[in-house]
Amino acid sequence: MRVGVTDHAVEQYRNKYLQYRRGEMTDEEIRAVLARVVERGRRGRRLPDGVWEYVLDGLAVVADDRNPGNITVITFLGYRDWRWWWRRKETGMRRSPKVLAAL
Repeated sequence: MRVGVTDHAVEQYRNKYLQYRRGEMTDEEIRAVLARVVERGRRGRRLPDGVWEYVLDGLAVVADDRNPGNITVITFLGYRDWRWWWRRKETGMRRSPKVLAAL
Protein backbone atom coordinates (compact mmCIF):
# COMPACT_ATOMS: atom_id res chain seq x y z
CA MET A 1 0.00 0.00 0.00
CA ARG A 2 1.37 3.40 -1.02
CA VAL A 3 0.29 6.52 0.85
CA GLY A 4 0.57 9.88 -0.87
CA VAL A 5 0.10 13.23 0.85
CA THR A 6 -1.06 16.39 -0.92
CA ASP A 7 0.59 19.77 -0.44
CA HIS A 8 -2.72 21.04 0.93
CA ALA A 9 -2.58 18.49 3.76
CA VAL A 10 0.95 19.59 4.67
CA GLU A 11 -0.13 23.24 4.69
CA GLN A 12 -3.16 22.49 6.88
CA TYR A 13 -0.97 20.54 9.32
CA ARG A 14 1.28 23.57 9.66
CA ASN A 15 -1.66 25.97 10.10
CA LYS A 16 -3.77 23.89 12.46
CA TYR A 17 -1.19 22.03 14.52
CA LEU A 18 2.39 23.28 14.36
CA GLN A 19 1.43 26.93 14.68
CA TYR A 20 0.04 26.32 18.17
CA ARG A 21 2.62 23.74 19.23
CA ARG A 22 5.52 26.07 18.37
CA GLY A 23 7.24 23.28 16.48
CA GLU A 24 9.35 23.17 13.36
CA MET A 25 9.16 20.28 10.92
CA THR A 26 10.19 19.80 7.32
CA ASP A 27 7.66 18.87 4.65
CA GLU A 28 8.98 15.30 4.55
CA GLU A 29 8.55 14.88 8.32
CA ILE A 30 4.99 16.17 8.08
CA ARG A 31 4.25 13.81 5.18
CA ALA A 32 5.57 10.90 7.28
CA VAL A 33 3.31 11.84 10.21
CA LEU A 34 0.22 12.11 8.00
CA ALA A 35 1.01 8.84 6.24
CA ARG A 36 1.40 7.12 9.61
CA VAL A 37 -2.10 8.31 10.61
CA VAL A 38 -3.51 6.43 7.61
CA GLU A 39 -1.31 3.34 8.04
CA ARG A 40 -1.75 2.82 11.78
CA GLY A 41 -4.92 4.75 12.53
CA ARG A 42 -8.49 3.56 12.53
CA ARG A 43 -10.90 4.28 9.74
CA GLY A 44 -13.57 6.58 11.08
CA ARG A 45 -16.64 8.02 9.43
CA ARG A 46 -17.39 8.14 5.74
CA LEU A 47 -17.44 11.62 4.26
CA PRO A 48 -19.10 12.94 1.10
CA ASP A 49 -17.64 11.92 -2.25
CA GLY A 50 -16.52 8.50 -1.00
CA VAL A 51 -13.57 9.58 1.15
CA TRP A 52 -12.87 8.47 4.72
CA GLU A 53 -11.68 10.04 7.94
CA TYR A 54 -8.71 8.32 9.62
CA VAL A 55 -7.81 9.01 13.26
CA LEU A 56 -4.64 8.17 15.23
CA ASP A 57 -3.85 9.59 18.68
CA GLY A 58 -6.28 12.46 18.21
CA LEU A 59 -4.94 13.51 14.79
CA ALA A 60 -7.52 13.25 12.01
CA VAL A 61 -7.04 13.27 8.24
CA VAL A 62 -9.29 12.82 5.22
CA ALA A 63 -8.03 10.19 2.79
CA ASP A 64 -9.18 8.90 -0.58
CA ASP A 65 -8.78 5.12 -0.70
CA ARG A 66 -10.96 4.31 -3.70
CA ASN A 67 -7.90 3.35 -5.77
CA PRO A 68 -6.72 -0.10 -4.55
CA GLY A 69 -3.16 -0.03 -3.28
CA ASN A 70 -2.90 3.77 -3.34
CA ILE A 71 -4.24 6.04 -0.64
CA THR A 72 -4.05 9.82 -0.87
CA VAL A 73 -4.26 12.06 2.19
CA ILE A 74 -6.36 15.00 0.99
CA THR A 75 -6.40 17.24 4.04
CA PHE A 76 -5.59 17.41 7.74
CA LEU A 77 -8.65 18.01 9.92
CA GLY A 78 -6.84 18.84 13.13
CA TYR A 79 -6.21 17.63 16.62
CA ARG A 80 -9.13 16.38 18.71
CA ASP A 81 -9.08 19.27 21.22
CA TRP A 82 -8.87 21.90 18.50
CA ARG A 83 -11.74 20.35 16.54
CA TRP A 84 -13.89 20.18 19.70
CA TRP A 85 -13.19 23.84 20.47
CA TRP A 86 -13.96 24.92 16.88
CA ARG A 87 -17.29 23.09 16.79
CA ARG A 88 -18.35 24.64 20.10
CA LYS A 89 -17.30 28.10 18.95
CA GLU A 90 -19.08 27.90 15.60
CA THR A 91 -22.26 26.37 17.05
CA GLY A 92 -22.34 29.02 19.77
CA MET A 93 -21.96 31.82 17.24
CA ARG A 94 -24.82 30.53 15.10
CA ARG A 95 -27.16 30.38 18.09
CA SER A 96 -26.08 33.53 19.90
CA PRO A 97 -28.74 36.13 20.75
CA LYS A 98 -27.10 38.73 18.49
CA VAL A 99 -27.27 36.44 15.45
CA LEU A 100 -30.85 35.40 16.19
CA ALA A 101 -31.90 39.02 16.66
CA ALA A 102 -30.44 39.93 13.29
CA LEU A 103 -32.68 37.35 11.62
